[in-house]
Amino acid sequence: MIKNEFQVRKLVKITPLGAFFFGGEKTFNNPQGEVSYFARSNQWPQQTGILGMLRYLMATVKENFDQSLIGENSFNASLSDQNFGIIKELSPVFLLQNNGTYWIEAGRDYQKQKDGQIEQILFAKEENQLKAEWGIYGTSIQSKPMFFLNRYDYKSSLGGVLVNADFIIDNSVSKEFLLYEKVFTELEKVGNKKNYTGGSDQEAFFKQVSYIMDKKYSFALEVLFEYDQTWADKKDILFRPRIASLGANQSKFQVEFTDLPTPKIPQLSGRGKRLVLISDALVSENSLNCCDFALSETVDFRNIITTSKINSDDWAKVDRKDKGTPYKSEDKYNLLKRGSVLYFSEEQEAEKVEIFKKPDFQKIGYNNYYITK
Repeated sequence: MIKNEFQVRKLVKITPLGAFFFGGEKTFNNPQGEVSYFARSNQWPQQTGILGMLRYLMATVKENFDQSLIGENSFNASLSDQNFGIIKELSPVFLLQNNGTYWIEAGRDYQKQKDGQIEQILFAKEENQLKAEWGIYGTSIQSKPMFFLNRYDYKSSLGGVLVNADFIIDNSVSKEFLLYEKVFTELEKVGNKKNYTGGSDQEAFFKQVSYIMDKKYSFALEVLFEYDQTWADKKDILFRPRIASLGANQSKFQVEFTDLPTPKIPQLSGRGKRLVLISDALVSENSLNCCDFALSETVDFRNIITTSKINSDDWAKVDRKDKGTPYKSEDKYNLLKRGSVLYFSEEQEAEKVEIFKKPDFQKIGYNNYYITK
């Protein structure tokens, strides 16, 4: 059991060493046994994948696998009060530029216009609340009243989509935008798997799209670690630079740890009517009924589970099945996707915070948001 004696917050920088592939629900094979010939990587690693990578790095700092440092089990969406040893809190993953700039979600209510400018879409309950510059679009949610959108171009994609996605370093002080296309480049791989006789199998044709990240950027997150007296004088061993595997193809990443006295990611607070998700979020099915308006989409979530208890003096010699072969949970969730924007009235101040309260999800970087006007 880790004691509350020593805490340190680290900026964890995760730099791709080549192309990477982050799997999701739609890959070549899914838990239902369905097979697809096409698979596209996600641009963002899952928080659970990052947690798994950190747990492995912490447990292998010595020659032998030390599970006491990381807790017995991986994250399980159906459990609560989970313990991951010295890993206490994860922020959402964001982009870190080599000049130290943080890039987080601006929100899906920003749109790239015909002239190339990026503008925020405005909404109102009544048409006369908006001064239309060019076109107003009306929509409704269930029994909600009609809403009117200003500056909305229905022929153009909203923020959060590959070619038009945007980030913002700090929505309260900056309006700098960074498009996905400036960071991620697609890498296509087409092939035909061999059959057992060494010949081609026409039914095994596949196409895979991975990504290459511009060298000016890395993935990053803020992590709170807590260790006991045993590691007080040798904590540098825990946080030395390492190379780690992450993703469906075991893509390689350089992982570096830097001291971070205070968190820089926006906290779960703020005043205003506009809530922006900076991570995917698990919410109840009817939670959107308590907001006035939402620009959002969902993403499938099914975590990898490893439950076996590991006790061995020589981790390398332990057979994979005895280590507890990871498997995908049978439970699938639909999460609100990062970048989704929800608008609340002043009377809904309590609800807009309450619907995102999921302690175990928030502890590993899900259900995170910031609130603005």
